Amino acid sequence: MVSWTNRWYDLIALEKYLSRAGKPTRVSASGIQNNFQGVRMNTMDLIAFGKADIDNVLAKMKTGDIDKLAFGAVELDKNGTVLKYNAAEGAITGRDPKSVIGKNFFRDVAPCTSKPAFKGVFDAGVRANDLNSLFEYVFDYQMKPTKVKVHMKKALSGDTFWIFVKRI
Repeated sequence: MVSWTNRWYDLIALEKYLSRAGKPTRVSASGIQNNFQGVRMNTMDLIAFGKADIDNVLAKMKTGDIDKLAFGAVELDKNGTVLKYNAAEGAITGRDPKSVIGKNFFRDVAPCTSKPAFKGVFDAGVRANDLNSLFEYVFDYQMKPTKVKVHMKKALSGDTFWIFVKRI
């Protein structure tokens, strides 16, 4: 079972899900198990940050479903151009997702990531055509410094790469 007790934003996502499923909408860490029992979840609800097969799940998603993820998701081409930027990432960074499409992620969107600890990992994965790295980072470009967990992953098909971001 997915652990919902670690983060308050996971509790909020669970509250929204339970509300749609007709279950009680106030959720606490101690009450999750009882409210959660008997709720049938669909594929969207089982996507967990850092999951090894997240690329398989994303490959099956419809275009609008990326905005329903409970964590940030950015799809880049090999040069770092933003192809997709979901609503959760926009909430983390305070940016309008539509305004960053087509821009270079490392130069125009998040220059604070243009360092070996972030862009260096991305570039090495692109060169090897094999990117799958999980690490912590601090976003601080035009925003309050925010500690996040980052999961970089090569897309299942095509020549694109995902950056998943979750606040810590």
